[in-house]
Amino acid sequence: MPLPFIPGNKVVGTSDGQRVAALMRGGYAQVSRARVATTFPVPDDVDDDTAPALTLQGQSAWHLLHTVLRVRAGETVIVPAAGRVGSLAVQLAKQVVAMAGSPEKRSFATDPGADAVVDSRSANLAEALAEAAGGGADAALEMTGGETLRATMDALVPLGRMAVYGGAESMAEAADGLLAAVRSGDLRVPPVTVCPLTEAARAQDDLRARRTVGKVALDPAN
Repeated sequence: MPLPFIPGNKVVGTSDGQRVAALMRGGYAQVSRARVATTFPVPDDVDDDTAPALTLQGQSAWHLLHTVLRVRAGETVIVPAAGRVGSLAVQLAKQVVAMAGSPEKRSFATDPGADAVVDSRSANLAEALAEAAGGGADAALEMTGGETLRATMDALVPLGRMAVYGGAESMAEAADGLLAAVRSGDLRVPPVTVCPLTEAARAQDDLRARRTVGKVALDPAN
């Protein structure tokens, strides 16, 4: 990464007197500039901890399920649920088989509503996933690659669909759906750890060491 560089790509703040959330570059700052196309208004009853999670992870989960996989009512979806995208996808999907690699993260996947949780380190992962899905899943999200990708694919029913993910697009439509789900209580953003902006380096170290569960946010006022 060429220097100088300001990290951070998800922010919530005020623009022209309106609360907004944005996907952008240079978010570790008290004042930032975002494109209109990647900015959306935030209702007063959605708090500052929740809104940033909807700009990237929420967008990814919504589009993966609705735009890419086009999940329908009654279908079973396999989700790598320990991550922030996965925990939101668990709630947005209809019937979910989640997988995670530790007891703590499997508990984290169960809490938002996964119907079954499988150990992602299982020696027979494909069989475990297929069994949990009642013989095979209709669709799957995948972000790990390698043996996990192959096992997840093997756990699909014939003509099942898989989406391998890592980004977000078309924000306006997804933002409306995500905010409506948050306001109705159907979607709960995972726990947010808020650190002062002056401790950004420590927050980065915690993320790198995988010491966090849920989202980490920086407060520029401190």
